[in-house]
Amino acid sequence: MVLPYRTEVFRFYAILTGKLQCVKCRRDVPVVVTRVNDAFCQDCFLVYAVHKFRSAIGKSKVIVPKEHVLVAYSGGPASSALLHFLQEGKKEGKLRFTVTVVHIDELALVSVSDKERQEKVQEVVEIVQQRGFPLLLTSLECAMDMVKPEAGESSQAPEMCKEVTSEKEVDALANPDKGDKLKKLLDSLPSISAKEEFIRVLRNQVLLGVARERGFTKVVVGDTATALSVRIMTDMAKGKGSQVSFDTTIGDKRYGDVMVVRPIRDLNMKEVEAYNRLQNVESISIPHIADQWHKSNSIEQLTAHFIHGLQENFPSTVPNIVRTSDKLGHQDIESLPEKCSLCESPLDTDVGEASALRAVEVCERLLQKDGASRSQSQAAQSSDCTQHDRVAADNMKASLCYGCRLTVKGLRDVSLLPTHVVQKSQSRCLSRDEMRAQISEFLLDDENGDTPNS
Repeated sequence: MVLPYRTEVFRFYAILTGKLQCVKCRRDVPVVVTRVNDAFCQDCFLVYAVHKFRSAIGKSKVIVPKEHVLVAYSGGPASSALLHFLQEGKKEGKLRFTVTVVHIDELALVSVSDKERQEKVQEVVEIVQQRGFPLLLTSLECAMDMVKPEAGESSQAPEMCKEVTSEKEVDALANPDKGDKLKKLLDSLPSISAKEEFIRVLRNQVLLGVARERGFTKVVVGDTATALSVRIMTDMAKGKGSQVSFDTTIGDKRYGDVMVVRPIRDLNMKEVEAYNRLQNVESISIPHIADQWHKSNSIEQLTAHFIHGLQENFPSTVPNIVRTSDKLGHQDIESLPEKCSLCESPLDTDVGEASALRAVEVCERLLQKDGASRSQSQAAQSSDCTQHDRVAADNMKASLCYGCRLTVKGLRDVSLLPTHVVQKSQSRCLSRDEMRAQISEFLLDDENGDTPNS
């Protein structure tokens, strides 16, 4: 909350708390109230915000000097503040790594004209150029035919991003066919929560794809403490509790070859907005497909509304949620099991029989049998197609984590999923079949249970 000097609001706050001076310097009049008992003058607040950003990078040592990192910029307040932090560090000569900015154009999902789309992307180009960083432009629909090359192999997939320097190049990656395919996929998902989660996962996959294509090993994102607290509670509600420790740590190493870095995770959204206002940092209002959906039908939006309401009355809500997630243990990367074909998180479905997951699967099978008995005549008419789709769906399900299973649950045609997801599912199924063929002569006979003679 940024308060103008000598306003009635600040006078009321000063009367209630008895504080007329900055809590840091004890000299100047406060203009920013971050928490109930923390009122800062402008200079002290800016020092406080910059210190949090720099200490997050310095203490964690996730970025080494002279490293080239990829910074995600969406145009929102958090990523705009992140770019300004980096620009100020570059001006002062304290930025010890080089930066390239990437922007993901998601306007293909929104009903806007080509002219409006070009104007919005041009705003992004102008702001990034003002900050003095090179810009890579990509689009969300590029993920539909993204292919991750194997180790030592070159990718034959189309180029995912292009470096943009003028407005003449902003529409270079627009692909109506891919956009229509992505829209069809989103329309096939059963709920708004599933659509939001799928877009978030796909956005993350695009960032990883660009980083791998350009040879980056670090992707810097502008996740604030407020956004992370919402992410934590949403993950719990969506069956992704096993991924909470990865989603909130400052250095997310789950992907192996690329690390996701969150340097402003110690700043909440109120502090970011105050920083932007005091530093005159501009952000861009870009239409998003989520604006067209009713917020009461989304788990993430309901969770955000709940946490924001708590934060207003209990300012320690967001810090406590983030600190609690920090206490969760992180798995050793070397010991991670197979990864989910969609989100690339460790598979959390390899559990014992006496587990909640197995109980849920048993209930689902019972419900499917009950439904199948009621529609045997309809199933008989399309048995071949149904059998093929069922096998493909079962193979896909086996390659997904529990949270992603819920996301694509109800999707009848799994071939609508991005190319790399389908290929990973097929290769995983083939590798299991090959393994079974290799050990088939050593398996017990199911009919008599006799063991081979030794």
